[in-house]
Amino acid sequence: MHKLLVRQLKRFLDVSEDRLPALLEELQGMVSAPGLSADAGRALQGLGTFLQRVDDTYQQSDRDLELKTRSLELSSLEL
Repeated sequence: MHKLLVRQLKRFLDVSEDRLPALLEELQGMVSAPGLSADAGRALQGLGTFLQRVDDTYQQSDRDLELKTRSLELSSLEL
């Protein structure tokens, strides 16, 4: 998981980094818990997908920044 996403989840969920995977797994397991509303179940079910998409976006942003930086360095060398 991207370091920025981990920091945000730690701060928002108030949980240590080493406990984060277990907490997310527990939340995922609550999808079929008795007494949980259908809306809450769908929200928990989609949480993993949402976090994965955010993580993918952060990863892509890092790759884009790295490519832009490399391109700028090459352009600077040519000048």
